[in-house]
Amino acid sequence: MKMIALLLLSVSLIATGFESPAQRLELEDVLVVALGGYNSCGSSNNPYNIGMYDQTASLVKKLSARTPNVKYIVACLRTVAPPDGEGRYVTSEAPKDIRVGNAAKIKSVIESMSTKNTPIFVIGHSYGGWLSMYLSTQLSDRKLAGLFTVDPISPKTCGPVEVLLGSAGCHQSPRDLENADILKTTAHWLNFYQTDDRWLTSSEIDEAQNFHITYDDSHTAIDADDRVWTRIVNTVQTEVGLFRND
Repeated sequence: MKMIALLLLSVSLIATGFESPAQRLELEDVLVVALGGYNSCGSSNNPYNIGMYDQTASLVKKLSARTPNVKYIVACLRTVAPPDGEGRYVTSEAPKDIRVGNAAKIKSVIESMSTKNTPIFVIGHSYGGWLSMYLSTQLSDRKLAGLFTVDPISPKTCGPVEVLLGSAGCHQSPRDLENADILKTTAHWLNFYQTDDRWLTSSEIDEAQNFHITYDDSHTAIDADDRVWTRIVNTVQTEVGLFRND
């Protein structure tokens, strides 16, 4: 299975135009998308509440030091599951304007803030991890330079009741999306998961590069874990450097 996944990844690199730095167009902008998990908006319905916001802001700052026009979208989910459930989001174009939107709206915002040549990096935690996978299948005309799923959980198999029941769907990575379709639009897919939490754990994804994070904290804390973000930042900076022809 993993050999097939590696073959599919190789094909996806060719299909999405990520063959080599020499074939890349001049870098004009970069888009970073951070998607929080279930109820990550908090009581104030504020996207800046998501656990990975500080890490995302740090990544944007590092990229901005050498890269023109680094944009971002930060989105949180409420208590209704994606893709139809509405969350809240902010963008670098209007950082103080908190807007309402579901997955279809986030997709349209990504498209409006990018071109076909914009390297896009999508980071999603928990339900946001599932949403990041889902969106990658909807963005067929965009370059997903990096997809980072952090303890992804499917809202199709794990809701609040299933969590309490300890259902299998709350202890595995999403199985309801076609991962081969994700690879068609994604150059790099890193999946981070933990197996220590009592209520919610994810698992390996054959088509992704996997990192098992072991520690005493929970599913709700992994999205800000420095070990996770060190790999995310290194991957993003390397990929952007290739676009810049460093």
